[in-house]
Amino acid sequence: MSDSVIVQNNIDLRKKQHISFSEYYLYRQCPFRWYLQYYLGIKEPANEFLVFGSAIHESIEEILKDSSKKDKIGDILREKIKENSNSTMANSFFGKNMAKDGVDILKKLNFYERFRGIDIAGIEDDLYLPLVEVNGIQIYFKGFIDFLGQYQKEDRYIVLDWKSAIKEWNLEKKIGTIPFSEINKKIKNNEELTREEYESLSAKYFFGQTALYQHFTSEKYEIDVNKIDVEYCTLIRQPADVKEYRINVTDEFREWALEDIKKVAKEIYTFKEGQFLNKVKIERKLKKYCGFCFYKKDICNDCEKQSLSKEEVKIIEENLQKNG
Repeated sequence: MSDSVIVQNNIDLRKKQHISFSEYYLYRQCPFRWYLQYYLGIKEPANEFLVFGSAIHESIEEILKDSSKKDKIGDILREKIKENSNSTMANSFFGKNMAKDGVDILKKLNFYERFRGIDIAGIEDDLYLPLVEVNGIQIYFKGFIDFLGQYQKEDRYIVLDWKSAIKEWNLEKKIGTIPFSEINKKIKNNEELTREEYESLSAKYFFGQTALYQHFTSEKYEIDVNKIDVEYCTLIRQPADVKEYRINVTDEFREWALEDIKKVAKEIYTFKEGQFLNKVKIERKLKKYCGFCFYKKDICNDCEKQSLSKEEVKIIEENLQKNG
């Protein structure tokens, strides 16, 4: 393999030395997809859904940082769409009504009324805190909190995460049918999970974000973790709507999420290609993430056989270097 991606002393020479929830979640969805995106650097292209989500996020951020702009949401959103998009996306079936739909959502959100009684404590607040050491090298947890608020009438805080969505969530289905406590009992006893249990655990990885953000916010600001509420605020496109989902994070789940991301960080930063690809073949159990995967046709056209030969890796690396 080329020098750009070899491992020295089990630490990647690119010296990233941090892990975000996005990287962790991708790894848990599919280690091979992580390998392609984070290790080989084969990035997924932007699409209309990502453009819309980014434009909405950035518009909310700008409005919250300057409340005098709350009556200019249309102008702000259109500019954000333009910055994140291109003419092809803007004229696609999904892209044509981005601005109209986005304005409708932001009007529905009506932030300053909806969250009356909560003071803004942080917008896009960065988290960069020690997570775990690997071979004497400190690995950090990296994240950005969309909104951190402090209640005016009680000694409590709230962490909000904006999520753009096509439709309203079915939270019961999204969170998995089997309680985490039952699954965790089997994990602790090193018992093999059934397919249903594994699927339910996979669903719960998504909610690790709230658990980790709650933990690291508590650590950064020295706030009692039990005084921090966590909530997803979903911004639904058609018909425009806003739904809030308060997440009850148990101590057991938070502790497990923290230990699991440490485990993933150790695996990533002691990465060895051959061992890793063998591991992928063994651990790949679900295909539910494959449907919309960018890599499934050209690179991973057989989900049961996710591997690249050294020759294929070399060709990919050479093309990456040619394209900068």
